[in-house]
Amino acid sequence: MGRAMAQGQGQNGYHEMNYIEDQIAGKSHEWIEGFVEGLKAFAHWKDGEKHVDSCGTTLKSVMAEIHNYTQNHPRNYKVNP
Repeated sequence: MGRAMAQGQGQNGYHEMNYIEDQIAGKSHEWIEGFVEGLKAFAHWKDGEKHVDSCGTTLKSVMAEIHNYTQNHPRNYKVNP
């Protein structure tokens, strides 16, 4: 707990990307797709945008972080044929 998901820092000072990396590093492509679908399913509307937590993190920003991570670190996650 205590880690922000996408922007800024969490209560314990962890940067958001650490949370994303912790969640998807070493996981299969299918697992990452499931993680994304879960984020989409539980996102809520606030101020005209979908948010994934109570700290103002938008679904769009988390999706961009995941995309950037998987594009820039292709060997850090498994791609199943």
